[in-house]
Amino acid sequence: MRPPSLVHLSSKSAISKVGDPGFCKSVPQFEPLQGDAYLAQSPQLAKQMAIAADFERVYEIGPVFRAENANTHRHMTEFVGLDLEMTIEEHYHEVLELLDGLFKHLFKSLKERYHTEIDAIGAQFPAEEFKWKEETLKLNFSQAVDLLAEDGVDRSVLDDIKLVDPLLHDGVSDRIY
Repeated sequence: MRPPSLVHLSSKSAISKVGDPGFCKSVPQFEPLQGDAYLAQSPQLAKQMAIAADFERVYEIGPVFRAENANTHRHMTEFVGLDLEMTIEEHYHEVLELLDGLFKHLFKSLKERYHTEIDAIGAQFPAEEFKWKEETLKLNFSQAVDLLAEDGVDRSVLDDIKLVDPLLHDGVSDRIY
């Protein structure tokens, strides 16, 4: 299921040094047979080196580790992450277009490859079918605010749009899809 136009990287998860000494407290450390070892938080260095070597678009899917005191349901100290790096030739919209194509590729591939498993899970846990548009809706901030205001949200709270609970606005979703 390799995304089109991207080069896959596979960097090390165990490293001998932490790039920034200030990060030592948040990087998980373990004791190997000899010396110090840390679990890498991100493949950032490997991605940046690949970009510097003229690979225009690279990604890695792999384990991510955090040594945080995260005793809440909203924090994970270990997870699988998708990390992406790319050069921008002219405009940040290139990133939006890449991500748009990437997600559509993933959605279609999952649906084609794993339709049997998706159906089995749907039989046990009924839910609406996941849907997306071939032509992705792109809104600027003021257009998004207008949609929420039409749905009854007070414009005065929309200066900080993250405060609006997206689950309360099925009407907006129904108008879009």
